[in-house]
Amino acid sequence: MRTSSVLSMFYALVCALAIVIAVPLASGQSQGRFVPPHADRGVDTDGDGLFNLLRVDVHVGTSVPGSFRLYADLYDGTNTTYVDSAFAFRTISGPTVIPIDFVGFLIRNSGMAGPYQVNLALYDDAFNLNDWNQHTTQAYSPAQFQRPPATLAPPHSDASEDRDTPPDGLYDVLRVDVRLNVSQAGIYTVAGQLWDPARSSTVANSYRVAALNPGLRTVSLFFPGVSIQASGLNGPYPVDLYVFGLSSGRSEITDQGTYTTGSYSASQFQPPTATAFGGVLDESSNPIPFALVNAYNYRDDVLISSEADAFGFYSFGLYPGNWIFTFDDVDRQAQLQRITLVAGPNFVPYLYLSATAADPVTTSVTFASWKNVEERVVNVGVADNATFRLTFDWEVGNRDQTLTLDEWNRLQPYLGSVPPTANDTREALVVDGTAYDIVSGSDSVAYPNLEGPVDEPLAPRFEQNASYASTLGPSSSRSVALNVTYDTGFANYAYVVQLPPFYALASFTSAPSVVVTGVGGRIASVDPGPAPSPGVESAWITLVANATDSAPPTITLVTATPNPVEIHQPTAIDASVTDDHGVGAVNVEVRDASGISVGNFTMSQTTGDTYEYLFSPATVGTATFQVTALDIAGNTATALGSLVSRDTTRPTVNAGPDITAAQHTVVTFDGSGSSDNDRIANYTWTFTDNGVISLYGASPTHRFDRPGTFTVTLAVRDPSGLTATDELQVTVTPTTATIRGTVRDESGAPLRSANVRLLSGSTEVASMTTNATGVYSFPDVAPGTYTVRVEMGGFDPKIETVTVAAGDTATKDITLTRTSPLLAWAVPGVILVAVLLVVLGTAVYALRRRGRKRLTEEKPEGPGEKS
Repeated sequence: MRTSSVLSMFYALVCALAIVIAVPLASGQSQGRFVPPHADRGVDTDGDGLFNLLRVDVHVGTSVPGSFRLYADLYDGTNTTYVDSAFAFRTISGPTVIPIDFVGFLIRNSGMAGPYQVNLALYDDAFNLNDWNQHTTQAYSPAQFQRPPATLAPPHSDASEDRDTPPDGLYDVLRVDVRLNVSQAGIYTVAGQLWDPARSSTVANSYRVAALNPGLRTVSLFFPGVSIQASGLNGPYPVDLYVFGLSSGRSEITDQGTYTTGSYSASQFQPPTATAFGGVLDESSNPIPFALVNAYNYRDDVLISSEADAFGFYSFGLYPGNWIFTFDDVDRQAQLQRITLVAGPNFVPYLYLSATAADPVTTSVTFASWKNVEERVVNVGVADNATFRLTFDWEVGNRDQTLTLDEWNRLQPYLGSVPPTANDTREALVVDGTAYDIVSGSDSVAYPNLEGPVDEPLAPRFEQNASYASTLGPSSSRSVALNVTYDTGFANYAYVVQLPPFYALASFTSAPSVVVTGVGGRIASVDPGPAPSPGVESAWITLVANATDSAPPTITLVTATPNPVEIHQPTAIDASVTDDHGVGAVNVEVRDASGISVGNFTMSQTTGDTYEYLFSPATVGTATFQVTALDIAGNTATALGSLVSRDTTRPTVNAGPDITAAQHTVVTFDGSGSSDNDRIANYTWTFTDNGVISLYGASPTHRFDRPGTFTVTLAVRDPSGLTATDELQVTVTPTTATIRGTVRDESGAPLRSANVRLLSGSTEVASMTTNATGVYSFPDVAPGTYTVRVEMGGFDPKIETVTVAAGDTATKDITLTRTSPLLAWAVPGVILVAVLLVVLGTAVYALRRRGRKRLTEEKPEGPGEKS
């Protein structure tokens, strides 16, 4: 198979593996369509503030589910200058958003600002154009996008090398050391085209693929001396330089420039003193016209390419030494031959190129049970296997004539050769409508015979493995839907499905060109063959598997230990289950004393035939349980049992710590520290405070208005009637005081009904009259200094000062003195005299007014006065 670069050959070898792992759904007459508006945004994948990608979210829909190809081209705003392109393959069953990514540094390199024009085309799996659309992006500046990951970093340099031992004075190669500034680790290709000084013809080409880390790096290009000498052209030589970045299998140019070598004479270089000639034939000895012939010289890092003529003959002007020749052509298997050339003509024996062989790709689907399935994909790279190792060693290895697994693995993150393992099987395998999920960490890729010398003819083998799991249990019959890929020119696909033990293929529903064999047995073989029509890549088929075992399992010795069991404590429900062909699953359903199902639980195999489930009853009473066993064929058996749950454990009570609180405050009790193996059904708090107080609940409250110490008892009860008690002390500290005393006369006799007033300054705080024994009392007064004023008829008022502190009782006895007799008479007399004087004054005033009025009435009128 004729290839022009490492990528072409690489994808020919691994595309089959990729197709199998990411199997597309088959479709009928699907009708996809764009459903604008679409959306776009810049994506910064490395957090440096610049967009690595311009992502366009393309909205699509379909009337019929199927597989579709979306092609997108990014142009400038006038839709005239191309910038980048992208592609996506998706299975669509309804409204779907397909993200399309354009490379950020290509947009930056274009120097063109947005908005950009995106041209969209949607094809079905038969390559029929279903719809096309355009999207105009938001405005962007090129400076918003990521800089290229690697750029040329002049000055470059060159040197000529005579690699002969001993040196013969002639240059075997012209080496150009290309300096690069790498900002992102990756795989880069540096290519150079050496021109004659007038740039009228190409003298030689060279390229190098290398894994480069960030920083200033140098990649050396080697131009064959024989090519320069054969040109007869003297330097300096212009060299066009190109840098390509490779990421996930996509190669993009990141920079380009020119360099001019030093002055050289063509005669300084190695002349072609050896000629290699021969012919390229097919398997029927017919000449293959224009076949590609490559000559590799590992010592000098020289690759010289030529073509056979129209009659399949070729001739090389080379030089003596060890060479490796490869021969290839379109639709032919490449071949390799080692040749030691001597001076003069060298006949290279004929090689016969057979027709291209497609890689056999076998997918094995093995069911250990309906719960677990393993998928193994084996791809044998027979296409161009004779030159596979040489191609990779020369182009991406260290050119030591051996390809190592380390070299191969180092390139995988950038080549994108290993397709990602699917997280589930919904696009490849579905059993009774259920897809399987990948078992984390189970996926692996192996290359068991990849390593070897470059002329190792053994076809490389690629293997990919993964385990998947589901919740499916045993069943007497299952329907297995499998998505198979049709053969292509690169790969022939085959599928081997191994059903679970004691199941056999009963029937199947195939698809065009797909052959299914194995009815009646456990293994089904599927050969898709070529596609029935162009553009159809895959199809779903259905395999019906029936159990071959009809005998149910046997259940014995159903027990619960211990029995009875304390509530909320575990009891082991055990059952001995046997089956001739294997037990598939054992479950136990438990019902409480009222017959309500508590749950259906999976029992685990412990030892031998014993299956067990630890059950903790949540209620008291007799519970029943039913054990159901299924064998791997879905046959069932049941057995019944019972267990008694009881509660003999008293609650643990905790009334909380002792409490100290101020008088007149609300105290919150806390019994939450109490516990029970079931639950606390009742909290009761009792104490005496001006009578018996009963409170309920885990956290009740009570206001204490009296100072003192109170003993509070908490009693708790669980649902089984078991009780426990605890006590705490509540100490109430006073916040007020009491002022009291006795009012007496001079003889010491108590005075009843004396008026006693308590004043703070001029403000009356309280008042009262003394009782029969002359006692007064003012409780609950604030601490401070007060005035006590006592009044009573026949006695002189008396004022006393008293100071009281919180919690104290201040006693202030007061003696009243009787009022003297004279003073007792004089006072009423003074009042009487005052009253008489007021009356007399009022009478005199009235007489005077009356006389003035009479005089006025008798006065004659004066001139001009009118009555």
